Amino acid sequence: CILIIIILGVHFQFDDLGPLRAHFFLVIQKHCVVEDVDNRLEILIALTQGGRNIQYMEESIGPFLLQWMPEIISVGRAVEFISLLVNCVHFNAAYLDEEADMPGGKTF
Repeated sequence: CILIIIILGVHFQFDDLGPLRAHFFLVIQKHCVVEDVDNRLEILIALTQGGRNIQYMEESIGPFLLQWMPEIISVGRAVEFISLLVNCVHFNAAYLDEEADMPGGKTF
């Protein structure tokens, strides 16, 4: 329930959030309840404007998305996740590392 309130708050107060966006991103990262994956993804989509704005989370969003990918795919939200991922790369390529570590030690 609280995650739905966060989603609504982020949607309607995006321009006023500023550094609070980093805090909400930490909530997404740290809240690892499998039943809440859908809501966490919705918060991240709202928080980044569909991947277009990663301000305040530039350094940590890339590794997090790579780590989170298997969980997202397992709950059937791959289409929304891939759209978010593509937009993150397209609109924020300058902020993302050239080489990112994939789970299992592989590089991407």
